[in-house]
Amino acid sequence: MVRKCSSMQWLVLALALSGLLVWRWIAPSQESAKVARESEGSEAGKPVAQGTPTVGDQDAVSRGGEAAKALLAEAWANLSTSALPAEERADLFNRLGQRLNALRAEDTVMAILAELASGRDADTGLAFVAGEEGLESASAWRVFLLARLGRLDLRVAADYARHSIFPSANSAEEWAVSLRNVLHSYPPRAVDQSRAEVTSLLRQMLARPEWRAAQAEGLLEALDFVPHTLDPTAHLAGVSAWVKASRNPATATAAQIALERTMGPHGDVILTALAASPAAPSLRAPAMARVDLWRPAQAQAVADFLRKQTPGSEEAVVFFNAFPLHRFSVAPGLAVIPRVPEAAEMKAADEAALGMMAAWSADPSLAAHREHLAGLTEKLRELTGRK
Repeated sequence: MVRKCSSMQWLVLALALSGLLVWRWIAPSQESAKVARESEGSEAGKPVAQGTPTVGDQDAVSRGGEAAKALLAEAWANLSTSALPAEERADLFNRLGQRLNALRAEDTVMAILAELASGRDADTGLAFVAGEEGLESASAWRVFLLARLGRLDLRVAADYARHSIFPSANSAEEWAVSLRNVLHSYPPRAVDQSRAEVTSLLRQMLARPEWRAAQAEGLLEALDFVPHTLDPTAHLAGVSAWVKASRNPATATAAQIALERTMGPHGDVILTALAASPAAPSLRAPAMARVDLWRPAQAQAVADFLRKQTPGSEEAVVFFNAFPLHRFSVAPGLAVIPRVPEAAEMKAADEAALGMMAAWSADPSLAAHREHLAGLTEKLRELTGRK
């Protein structure tokens, strides 16, 4: 994902949400794990099969399987024994993907499972980067295999993750790709089961101190899964505690993007919780600046937030400078491709905000902020073409 944030956003992010909720990451949720296990045996939670191997011409299966194994063996040998430049390594994977595409999916699936079972690995020399189909580039051989397995057969990939990846937790990158395979293996009707399993797995992942200390790429990318959990607000609180402890710009930026992408589907809940917490530190302000004022719950949350601020408080200054915050990261996330609002939607939101400024300016309980509200009114008039 693209990670860009201003120095002010990084500053307030470092103090984020740590007082909002207790960090509930260390112990996996037994209930979530139970629901996830039950979902495997229920029709509602049955993951979507994407091409499960079928019984067919055994000679053809054998030839295709051997061809796939040979391609994987050749690629691994080149990675593990050659000092290839980065661009040649990227080409190696591009060629490998094209050649595997010419084979039957079930043959490649079986070859990948056999290669994973061998336990061998190699550094690809490439970054761990999310793409529109899962990964744009993989940092390790096994990470590439897991991503490829998910593209070929999500049900097989999710089952392999449950039995072989999550119990051993070899790397944050393997865990992150496997978490994506699990999320996408569920059909839309099983969203509750999906969120229960993702909640448990993400808690376990973010509870790993060695991954947090190393700022593992897979862990940073895995923050994309926060909107797909049962309790996104609690997860953001945990992420913010990590940001405060690490004081690392990469962590702060990833957390900001997680907040941005979680606000869309869960803004009402997040802003209401932030406004109600007397101990919530100042990351509240950037979250409030992303408010959709046409939504009554969010408008109420921001008004409650402002009533608790003095005009010169740090949070008030950040909010009035940032609102309306229409900055979005557009790169694909590991969980899903993010939806960025259309220009017409943002203008409609600004129109709603302009109307709200008039109501707030007339509210005696917000009288201390009238000067700043007048400034926002002028900004919104300019944005909406009313000036």
